[in-house]
Amino acid sequence: MSLTLCKAFSALSFWKTTTVRAFSSSLVQHTNADHTNKPIEKRSLTDKEKEAKERQAGYNKKSYSRLKDDPERYEKHLIYRRQSDARRYQDLAWRDRQAMSSQRYHQRKRDEDPTIKERRQEEKRVYDRKRSLEAHQQSRRKLIEWTKHSWVRQLPWKNYTPIVTQDKVRQICATCGSYRIDGAKLWWQRHGPSDPPLYDCQTCFAKTEGMPDGYEDVKTFRELKARKEELDNSTNRQTRDLSVSEHDKHKG
Repeated sequence: MSLTLCKAFSALSFWKTTTVRAFSSSLVQHTNADHTNKPIEKRSLTDKEKEAKERQAGYNKKSYSRLKDDPERYEKHLIYRRQSDARRYQDLAWRDRQAMSSQRYHQRKRDEDPTIKERRQEEKRVYDRKRSLEAHQQSRRKLIEWTKHSWVRQLPWKNYTPIVTQDKVRQICATCGSYRIDGAKLWWQRHGPSDPPLYDCQTCFAKTEGMPDGYEDVKTFRELKARKEELDNSTNRQTRDLSVSEHDKHKG
């Protein structure tokens, strides 16, 4: 073996040893950080890396702009994205991993900056106040309370049946493809034959579906009760009148 080859072999062995040690040390530090829930220090980007990142962002922006200029390609792109997202959303294990990853990320952010929790809580309060003014959100909150009563669930709903459970249940929404990681007590089962049954979440139902037949203009729970009594009395009168009419026919 020549001297040059020996030197090359020695250099390669040294590189492999130092690289494996560095990787092992980094892995141990990362694992320990995960177990102790301590924030992991992130390396700042170099100027060259920042430039590359900006170039990539500019390229992505131009590509998306060209895509939107072609309606046919853009529609195919949207269909592909919806199908891809639906496949992922139906994988409950993937959804759980995403949720846990998000929780760990936000926990690291809170550890790095204790004030971030207060800021986000204030942002959420502002956002919730804004959303509370939306019509479908108001309808959503009302129906969650109303459907706790069994007689409300038995009303003539047009395209759905409200399914209320004592414990939270996981279902995949047939409209938006999402589900709550901790489940929900109220789901809306679609009418019509389907195996397995199709369910919609409360938000999608409130956006697309109205009140039951005969209750379209009801706004409050008091009006709901009054309308049910009115319709029940009307039905009873019609039944009684029909019964009297049949009796008169037989008598005559």
